[in-house]
Amino acid sequence: MPDHGMRNALPGGDDYIKTRPKMTTAAARSGKEADKCRYSGTFTPNKAFVGTWHWAVWPRPKSEAGVEKSATNWVEAQKKGRKEKPKDVLVLMDGGKVKSGAFKGYFWSDTMLIGTDVGVARKMEVRNIAGTDFLIIEAGGFDPETIPSSWDQKYTIYMRVK
Repeated sequence: MPDHGMRNALPGGDDYIKTRPKMTTAAARSGKEADKCRYSGTFTPNKAFVGTWHWAVWPRPKSEAGVEKSATNWVEAQKKGRKEKPKDVLVLMDGGKVKSGAFKGYFWSDTMLIGTDVGVARKMEVRNIAGTDFLIIEAGGFDPETIPSSWDQKYTIYMRVK
């Protein structure tokens, strides 16, 4: 559990933590400091992401190539009557606030979901697949010390509900 008392004692407090470089998939692959996410301290709005999303596709696709197929299969199963409780509800609000069980300690800006407590930033994309908006988020799970060049990014996929 993060020590927010210590965070608040830092000069700049939460703003300081938010603007520290965060590990990204690109940085883990390249090993370059320049590929880390650097939040400027100023929120960049992106209306495509604002809303309520349900974690809808599991198991997670094991590669970029599997995203479209997994989401399409999910939509087809829903049309055939399959109903499942979402594994998580993610609310992305104007101003960068995030409500989620899976992404506690995160905020968002532009196309990045940024973890202040975990030191990572995950790229997000909204894609319409089979007539449904899906939020595709890099799943992380990489160790920059041991990531092989053949490593395939996994994705967490949410479906827009509002």
